[in-house]
Amino acid sequence: MVLSEPTSRSVVLSTYHDHLLVEKVVWKMGMELSATDLG
Repeated sequence: MVLSEPTSRSVVLSTYHDHLLVEKVVWKMGMELSATDLG
């Protein structure tokens, strides 16, 4: 099965969006951990 150009592009975009979401969650957790360490 060969992916069409729009389909592969949407898959890449959704994967990139998921990566950004994970980065945001990890960054938020890191900020909360550092805040508790300072407190």
